[in-house]
Amino acid sequence: MICVIPVRGGSKGVPGKNLRKISGTSLLSIAIIKAEEFFGRKTFVLADTEELAAHAKAVRPDIIVYRDGRNIPDMEDVSIRLFEANTLFPQGEIVVLMQCTSPKISRRTLELFIAAAKQLRQGEALLAVSPLNKKPNALFQIDASGELKPMNPNAPAVTFPRQALPAAWWFCGALSAFHKDAIDRGKPSVFSGLKLIPFFIPEDEASDIDREEDCPNGENN
Repeated sequence: MICVIPVRGGSKGVPGKNLRKISGTSLLSIAIIKAEEFFGRKTFVLADTEELAAHAKAVRPDIIVYRDGRNIPDMEDVSIRLFEANTLFPQGEIVVLMQCTSPKISRRTLELFIAAAKQLRQGEALLAVSPLNKKPNALFQIDASGELKPMNPNAPAVTFPRQALPAAWWFCGALSAFHKDAIDRGKPSVFSGLKLIPFFIPEDEASDIDREEDCPNGENN
């Protein structure tokens, strides 16, 4: 099992958000330190700027960083990055994606997530979900089989308001896991065609920094 931390420098809502600090430590640093506790040297960083790559190396000089000159326009594009970095990943591994802008994920939640990820079968993906429903473009209905179904895959952002819906959850992006062989350049998303299995995380750990008001402690650098 390996951990990949995707970071991009092009955030418009919170410029440079992956380098924002909590009590003097950057979000990227927190994610790297947390990941290495569980995955050791099987921790990778996908970065689209030299600044982010250099910061990761400053945290852990021996960490493997994959980057090139193209910006990552949104996190769906991480599938392409994963494909091109695929040769770095050992065969037969389960890949865990850890979003560094969800800093409240606890050690206990990570332990439970890793234990669940180890049970994944081929063709399945484990997605962290929360009942907050803050993200209308990531709402899912949990069906009778326990799978996650996009509530409107064609136009989700304009269909559902930011309000709680019965049995609806949002994919908070904090954690996801899948088998390495799911990484395929021909897929629009690494999760396309996979059975999506929900992993429920506590509401107070489901923070996602994507607006200035989400930034903790008012820290900007």
